[in-house]
Amino acid sequence: GLLCALAFLRGSNLLGFSSKKAEELIHGTATILVKDGIIQLDEMARNRLSRQQIFAALRSENVYHLGKVKRLYLEAYGVFSIYEEKQPKPGLTVMPPSDEGIRKSYQLKDKHILACGHCGNTVPTSPEPGVCTICEHAQWEPAIC
Repeated sequence: GLLCALAFLRGSNLLGFSSKKAEELIHGTATILVKDGIIQLDEMARNRLSRQQIFAALRSENVYHLGKVKRLYLEAYGVFSIYEEKQPKPGLTVMPPSDEGIRKSYQLKDKHILACGHCGNTVPTSPEPGVCTICEHAQWEPAIC
């Protein structure tokens, strides 16, 4: 049984090494979950991730709002890779909504920018936004700097 498992492992590694398509099929690929501060909702759904899982990964790396995120990848082997913006911009907070005390302590609100509470898209406060152009939700929060 062990020889069969070893042969299968070696064979799949050799196949993955010789063909890019086979490597992607066997090992998977990285997925972009946050791009320029905006959650990629279709990728998040495809990978069966919740917003709170993404937010927990960001908080664990001391990232407290989406405006600091250039890219967030879900690697093929299940680990998150975070690349921060060189010049952070206002964005949606990633702090838990149930903990008002911590949310207030980390919030330096930008009074001229709103963030979509669903995807993180940012828009000016004036004119008053209706639905988000990215996710079509109308849940707006003050953006965090």
